[in-house]
Amino acid sequence: MLIQPIDDFGQTNELKFMLLLLKRKETMPEYLRGHVSQIDWDAFLDLVIHHRVYPLIYLRIKNMGEDLIPERVTSNLHKLYKNNTIMMMQLTREMCEICRTLTESGIRTLQLKGPILALQLYGELSYRTSKDLDLLIDGSDVAKTTAILHQLGYQSDQTDQFIFWEKKSHHMFFFSSGKVNTSRNSLASQPQYHKLSFI
Repeated sequence: MLIQPIDDFGQTNELKFMLLLLKRKETMPEYLRGHVSQIDWDAFLDLVIHHRVYPLIYLRIKNMGEDLIPERVTSNLHKLYKNNTIMMMQLTREMCEICRTLTESGIRTLQLKGPILALQLYGELSYRTSKDLDLLIDGSDVAKTTAILHQLGYQSDQTDQFIFWEKKSHHMFFFSSGKVNTSRNSLASQPQYHKLSFI
């Protein structure tokens, strides 16, 4: 029985290509040519979206020619990249407003993941995806924070959440509905619900 190397075991061509693009910042087109001939581009797009690495993949392939990457793939990734940039900017604005308001009320916060992690990892908001904001606060500030978030327009996802937080999860979730404020964004006409959780 032939045993495949562990780094190749069970990997599809699409997964190998995605990992190659993520691994090599300066990927040479002639080096890639041998990898693209057997790519199922729809499966590749699904994989990149599933793993939420489309911002980085788009940046790697945006200047490659159609002889390597089909135009529809580059175009789809470009749309996702633009929408993600808008979302990350909006989340950053919301995080700044929330943290400023909490700080002014004497509540210390620690930002987790989201826009702050994108800046720390890449120095650029748009290179990472995020759907929500996460804050770490002191347990003694939960009631005060809840009241402030309600004043800012956030709603909790369950009425007995504070009791549940105290007894079990130490996690609370808040939602705010608003609209992405841009004219060319496909998300602009749809209500956006942003989750804010704190531990």
